[in-house]
Amino acid sequence: MTFKECADRAGRIDVSCFCDARKELRAMDAGIRPLAPGLKLVGRARPVACRDDFLPVLMALRAAEPGDVLVVSAPDGHAVAGELFATEGQRKGLAGLIVDGAVRDVATLRASGWPVYSRRITPRAGGTRDLSDAPEAVTCGGVLVHRGDIVVGDDDGVIVVAEGELLEILPIAEAIHRAEADMLRRMAEGGSLFDGLNLDEHLDALKRGRESQLRLRS
Repeated sequence: MTFKECADRAGRIDVSCFCDARKELRAMDAGIRPLAPGLKLVGRARPVACRDDFLPVLMALRAAEPGDVLVVSAPDGHAVAGELFATEGQRKGLAGLIVDGAVRDVATLRASGWPVYSRRITPRAGGTRDLSDAPEAVTCGGVLVHRGDIVVGDDDGVIVVAEGELLEILPIAEAIHRAEADMLRRMAEGGSLFDGLNLDEHLDALKRGRESQLRLRS
């Protein structure tokens, strides 16, 4: 399967379904939020590290390739990206931007239709003097992100997976997505949520001290 085929399939699945498929997935913490709702993010991570200085982000933006996601660790308070960077990212075909730190020009970013996630918003920009080399990995949203990891995001948040791991869990997440869609269809027709769950069997197993998983019936 090509990366484009994998990304297209991943883009049709809710991030929550991936988390249900494998509980130990790297999920960024709840402070990393999308600026605009309704956008899906799928791409390869390009890590960036900076501190009150956006020159590393600018250099990564210049080096980035179509389908990349700039994953930025920026723990201090100044903005390290805004509308000019986002516009260039769109022009180059980048998949999106994630900043564990601050961005600015939020009105334009929200209107752009390009996925941008951040922890904070501020009008104050950082400096342009940091000549540090691009790192192979950064901590963003509380998880370690390596160069080339696959990043998937939607309104619920962001997960990070190695490409091989994504190939393993994609069919499981797709099955969960289909089961939930079928359950919603049956509920729209008047069915009960509890008719579609193995709740009684799950409770019985727990009372008997057995391993069990609450799940939708197929």
